[in-house]
Amino acid sequence: MRFRVFTAALLALPLFVSTARAQGRQTTFGLKGTVLMPGEFYIAEPNRYFDFGLSLGAGAFVDTHLADRLLGGVYLDALQAKAFDDTGLLLDAGITLKAALGGRRGGISWRPEIGVGFGNLTAVGPLESTRYLTLRGGLEVVLPGGWLVEGSVYGAPTGGNNDFTVSYGPMSMIRVGRLF
Repeated sequence: MRFRVFTAALLALPLFVSTARAQGRQTTFGLKGTVLMPGEFYIAEPNRYFDFGLSLGAGAFVDTHLADRLLGGVYLDALQAKAFDDTGLLLDAGITLKAALGGRRGGISWRPEIGVGFGNLTAVGPLESTRYLTLRGGLEVVLPGGWLVEGSVYGAPTGGNNDFTVSYGPMSMIRVGRLF
């Protein structure tokens, strides 16, 4: 399942870029390093909360202008997920909408953003592989020269597998990256 999600997201990125270029839209590609702050996740069947540790990751995204000050994009993130004194791989692929404020004449651009995705977490501790609906919202700041920083809130209001219903967050996410 992880391989299928990852492959589908990788195949969607070039299609998204080529469609945007064919329509004459400005498209940007970016990479980000991620620090996901500690938080909690909830497993409904034992009705218990568990600790989610500090996690690191990386991601790639493609944004295109949908209107003068509105961007739409796709993303693919890979995060290590620390729980039960174990680490699993969380792949999250989805779409975002961003407003572009400022940024005229090479200045700082402020981009409030929202996103929705599909996450797949490998087995962690006693918990087998799980799938999630993920949500994020925050602010991306693009600095002159194409560097960017982002602060956002991230979580999964629903998810799990055949045996357990699992949710996590909201948790804070800090990212640093570069536009190309």
